[in-house]
Formats: sequence, C-alpha cells, structure tokens
Amino acid sequence: MSRICRPLIGHNINLSRHFVSESFHCKQTWGQRLESKIIANIRPNLGEFFVALDRKFGTEHRGSALDVDIFANAVDTESELEHLQELLFKLRRTPHTVHSPLSTNHAAVRAMMDSEEHLNHLLDMLDDRTNYGVFLDNYSAVLVLNKMLVEGRLVGGARVASHIMLQEEEGIPSICLANLACWRYMSSGRSDPWYAEEEDKEPEDPDDVIRIRVKGMVPNNYHDDHFDLRDPDKILGKTLWYLNRQGTDAVTNSLRLLGLVLWGKIDMARMESGPVVKDVVEHVLQVSNDNELNTWVEGLEVTDVDIEGELVHKIKEILVKHEREIIKNQVELYQKWDKEREMNLQAENEALIKKTKTENIAQIRDNIARDEERLFFFSNLDRMEQEKEEKLESWRKTFPRKNWGRRRLVNDKRPDEIGQDRKEARWERREKKRGPPK
Repeated sequence: MSRICRPLIGHNINLSRHFVSESFHCKQTWGQRLESKIIANIRPNLGEFFVALDRKFGTEHRGSALDVDIFANAVDTESELEHLQELLFKLRRTPHTVHSPLSTNHAAVRAMMDSEEHLNHLLDMLDDRTNYGVFLDNYSAVLVLNKMLVEGRLVGGARVASHIMLQEEEGIPSICLANLACWRYMSSGRSDPWYAEEEDKEPEDPDDVIRIRVKGMVPNNYHDDHFDLRDPDKILGKTLWYLNRQGTDAVTNSLRLLGLVLWGKIDMARMESGPVVKDVVEHVLQVSNDNELNTWVEGLEVTDVDIEGELVHKIKEILVKHEREIIKNQVELYQKWDKEREMNLQAENEALIKKTKTENIAQIRDNIARDEERLFFFSNLDRMEQEKEEKLESWRKTFPRKNWGRRRLVNDKRPDEIGQDRKEARWERREKKRGPPK
C-alpha cells in the first residue's frame, strides 16, 4: 500500500469515529440510482458498454459526456473503476467535456473513496486537474476528509484539504475538517512524503534524456502562487492560511501564523499578533530560518491550548448545526440528478432519431433523382448535349491568348491601336476647323 494514504498505526493522535453520523452518507438515497431504468439496463452489460465508449473515444474520436456520467454512476468493481479512470481521461480530451454534469465528479469520488486501491488514484486525479477534471464539492469533500481523519491517513487528509484552498470553497464543515487534517499532518512531523512519486522515483539516466532545441520560444516564468504551487510546505502553508484567514481566537491566529511562515510570506506573518499557542510556536521555530522572525515569535504572548481538542470540538459543533440541512440538500440533489439524466438521455435519443430521419430523407431524395435521370435519359439527351457544349465553350474561354507570353515591339500593335500615337498634321487640323464642305 502506498504511504500516501497509509492508515495511521501506533500514533499518539486520538482518532474519532464520530465526525459525521451514519445518516450523513445518504447511502439509501445514493443507492436508489441503481434502481433507475437507465442504470438498471446498463449495469448487466457494463463491460460491453465500456468497450463501445472506448471505441467512440479511440477510433471514432467522439464521445458523450452523458454516457460517461451513466458509466460513473453504475461502476462497482475494481476493474470498472479502472475503466472509469480511463474514460474520464479520454473525455477530457474532447469538446464534450464542457457538458460533463456535476454528478459525474461526485459519482467518481464516491466510487473511488470506497476502494482502498483507488483511494490513492483519486488523490492523483484531483491533483491532475487538466487531464481528469475531477473536483470535490462541499459534500464529497466532507465525506473524503472524514474517511481520511477516521482512518488516520495524515498526508492524504492534508492533500484533500489543499483542494479546499485551491477551489476556494466556503463550506464551513469541510473547512473545519480540513483544518484538523492539516494540523494532524503538521503535528505528526510530516514524515510521509506529499507525493507518491518521491518513494519510487529512480535517478534519471542522462543517456535517456533527449533534448530538442526550439527557436523562438519564450519561457513562461509567470508563477500564480496558487495553482502553480508544487512545494508541499508552501501548499500546506497556504492551505492553513486560507482555512484560518477569518477568526480572532488563539488557535485560528496561531494556525494562520504557521501557514504564512510555511508559505514564505514573512512580511504578512509579522503583521499577526498574539496570543499564540505554545505548540504552534515550536513548529514555527522548526520550519523558519529567519532569525529575526524567530526572535519576534518568541516575544509574542504564549498560551497553552489543546489545538487537537479545540478543532475536534469545533467540528462536532458545526456538524450538529449544519448536518441535517446538508443531508436534506444532498438528497434533493440526488433526485434532481436522476431526473436530469433521464431528460438528457431522452433529448439525446430524440436528437439522434431526428438526425437519422433527416439522413434517410436525404438518401431517398438522392435515389429518386438518380432514378429520374435514368428513366428520362433520352428525353433529356438534347438538353444535356447543349449543356455539354456550353460547359465546353466556357472552359475554352479560360485558355490563354495565342500571343500570351510574346514580347510586343513598339510597332507590334493591334488593329484598333494603329495610328493612335501618330502626330496630327497641320493640314488635318485646318480641315477640321473648316468643317464639311457647304
């Protein structure tokens, strides 16, 4: 098992299994999608359905976002999850990706988070937004963060929390859970690598590297300090700052200060004020190399607060307040998605039938025209011969002149040009003045 989502074993963190209730998962309503007519018809032949979709994307270079959505809501086994990942990758490379419904992302997240093997794949897909386009919503973010926290997957929870920051989500329950996930990863010493590639990365062989010189290319040195962040410390730091950017209590202020230091925003960190929690001060002194900042932090008012307990208490308090409303809204959303899927499929079928009828009518017209041409051939023979002569004459007019390309001399003039350049004689001018004889 990859170390990214490895469950925590033998650690002193007190794990809780009561962040969200059993009813929060909405398993009964979510399972009703399998009873819909669309999914029920596809589910027995899901393998054949995947082959047909793969052929559309691969050989025919076309695909439907609705078909991928149906497949995402019907997957169940490990192999089907691999197929779903492949379809999402291929759909992202077609213009149809803009029509992907929100239910596709949600179904992919729910399916992969329930699989131990594909949980790591889900984190990689969330990081690879360009190739997969999978994003968390407020509800799915709570589900995934709850799973990470309950099972003690420290770095996995912190990585999921970073997407709350990247997507600039405003959901209070997901923000509280993300805050706890980041603190647990920070307080554990950050021993697990942020990216799985760091474990198995082999040294690069210089002989295998092919470098191509490209002329006229200007390197893009722009860094947006958001989506371009790759340093785990900076990602974790900005996440802590974003999650705690609003608030005045000691825990919030301390985590915001720690986030700014990890992010590298020393000037902004100096604008913070105490009191700060003792545990956070120790982490700041460990990660900071700025002696002046360290001296300034040591001079702040320090208080001793159990950050873990405060964050867990806040999560439970928020969930008690918002859980029932979240469940109600999610159940309504599931029902809405089922109706929209049926309506979109019906509209797509009607459009396909209309297109087929139009193509059939056009084919019948062509067949009738050919039959008429064959039946009335001799009646139209004279007209066709006349059209042939007219086309031949028009074609001949496109030929160049016979004297085209020959240099014309001074005296080589056309008949209508003869005498135009001759000087008029005096007696000719006199005769013109006299006029005709009277």
